[in-house]
Amino acid sequence: MGNWIPDDETLKKMLMSEDEIKENGVKESILDIPEDFVDSLVDEKQKIEVKPAVFEELQEENEGEFFGTSLELLYDVELPLSARLGSVEMSLEEVTSLGVGSVISLERLAGESIDVLIGDEVVAKADVVVTVDKYSVVIKEIMNGREKIHTTNRLIRKQMITGA
Repeated sequence: MGNWIPDDETLKKMLMSEDEIKENGVKESILDIPEDFVDSLVDEKQKIEVKPAVFEELQEENEGEFFGTSLELLYDVELPLSARLGSVEMSLEEVTSLGVGSVISLERLAGESIDVLIGDEVVAKADVVVTVDKYSVVIKEIMNGREKIHTTNRLIRKQMITGA
């Protein structure tokens, strides 16, 4: 189609205000301008070059420094804490045969410490106790400091990004 150059009448119509367009009953619109004309108005130097973002690998010594001294600002962020008594894998047939009164044996032994989780990450081991009328846990072992910081940072990031 080549480069389209508007004639004086078309250019005049293109530069009219909305009121002038209504008064003169102009039917042509900006949509009637050939696409290659609009493309020719864009200077090659003005075109934006899009490149993928490149991030540096997080170094191990920086893992605990995600929030630096600003950790206090996040103390009101709520994280999902749960205690997992145990688990077991069952076939579909076994699951569909479960009913009221069925007993499911878990892999954890009676008296063995249970997992305490933040999100889906194990952060501690604990014993189950009963306080007044509720089950509670007594923390017996906490994962080492580096793991705890790394897990907490990851969970807080996830909470801030997804709200989950």
